[in-house]
Amino acid sequence: MQKTLKNILIAHQTDSGLEIRNQKFFNEIIFEETLSGAILDRVNLSNCQFETVDLVTNSFLHCTFENCRFEDIAFYKSEFWGCTFQNCEIIECEATKVEFDKTIFKNCQFKQVDFGWSWFADCEFLETKLDDSNFEATIISDLKTKNTTGLNLHFNERFPMNFWRFKECTKIRDSLSFAKFLRDMNSD
Repeated sequence: MQKTLKNILIAHQTDSGLEIRNQKFFNEIIFEETLSGAILDRVNLSNCQFETVDLVTNSFLHCTFENCRFEDIAFYKSEFWGCTFQNCEIIECEATKVEFDKTIFKNCQFKQVDFGWSWFADCEFLETKLDDSNFEATIISDLKTKNTTGLNLHFNERFPMNFWRFKECTKIRDSLSFAKFLRDMNSD
């Protein structure tokens, strides 16, 4: 019998250093759980729902999230390396100081997500919607986009988004500038 992610989380609530490798989890509902300081390597999550879950200071390596919903999740200081999010909803989440490296978001929707002080390097936003989300002091480097839109995004004049492309930095201080930047990138 395959272990469920929920049972693993319950069994390791107070453990640090949990490692989950080469596992597949599907059709799970995770509610009010905590996972902190864990390594998830080549984990595939499909048709899973996460609500009011703390996923802080974790490392996600080459993980796939397909048809998942994340609502009221704290991803604070987590790392996503070579991950793929496909057909996912990320709603009312706190993703401050998160590192995304070579991560792909395809056909995803972000709504009311706080990406403040986060870092995106060599990531892809494909057919993705960004709505009512915060990008204060976010660093984005070498982003690839296709049919990506943003609506009612929040920026900070004092701590603008730093958007690196072709070794040049563009400071994004408002939603209109970011929308224009996305349009320009989508047409490339």
